[in-house]
Amino acid sequence: MRSRSPPHTRFPEQQVDTRPLPENWIVRSSNNVEPGRIYYFNRLTGESRWDPPDPEEESRFDPDEERRRSYAENQARIQLLQDARRMRIQRAEAAYQARIQGAEAARQARNQREEALHASILRAEAARQAILEDEEEDREKLDNVTNGYRILNNRDYAEHQERIQFLQEARRARIHRAETERRARIHRTETEREARNQREEARRARMHRLYLDLQDLFL
Repeated sequence: MRSRSPPHTRFPEQQVDTRPLPENWIVRSSNNVEPGRIYYFNRLTGESRWDPPDPEEESRFDPDEERRRSYAENQARIQLLQDARRMRIQRAEAAYQARIQGAEAARQARNQREEALHASILRAEAARQAILEDEEEDREKLDNVTNGYRILNNRDYAEHQERIQFLQEARRARIHRAETERRARIHRTETEREARNQREEARRARMHRLYLDLQDLFL
């Protein structure tokens, strides 16, 4: 490999070569390594050396061929880098599309779960309304029983009061069970909604990181 600057080495006493120099070569005097020591410099290639250039070697050196070879190497290197960049972009685009499809499938599944949950809430509300209607009917029956037995003697009245108490307790138990089930459904609904929101936030964060990664690749 040709040296681009005089080597930092001390040499024995230098003998000046009086032969004509090849084309583009000139003699210079060193100011740094050994002040006053001469070296040879090629104005075309920028090469510098202590020893005189060989005319035969220089005659075989073709600057145009050297430039063409260097240009071809640079073009091959540029093409290789461009191909690698295209491959990275294609892989990133494929990964991005796969994530988009996965996100769309997750969104559809989430919508289906929401629809099923909404239907469950509607069924629970319908059951609650039916229970309320049954309670109203039971209340009317209790009132009828109470009014009917007011005319009975004390013994019969006490027995029927126990029956009324039993009916009232059964009614309160049904109301309690219905209210407990309703609250449980509402709690499950809120829990699923919070979990769904957390998954949505996580998905948005992943999409945002993917968007930033793609920006880094394209910039």
